Amino acid sequence: MMIREHLGRALHISLMGQYFPTYHASERVELNRKITRQEYQHCLTLLEQYGFENGWFQNPDDIQEAFVPDFTREASWN
Repeated sequence: MMIREHLGRALHISLMGQYFPTYHASERVELNRKITRQEYQHCLTLLEQYGFENGWFQNPDDIQEAFVPDFTREASWN
């Protein structure tokens, strides 16, 4: 796996289950859907298989319908 080879297993990975198609993604059949539980589970299996040590996981079952962050809001880094 290229990520592990170049950045190491200690890299922090965030596996999120909240994907939903927006903008032009809805025009492409392969992108116009949410991820399946099987796809999410496969990703978890790969992270374990490749020995990644750090990360966060967001179960797709815990996601509210059409969760969209407010990208217009100013970030506060204080």
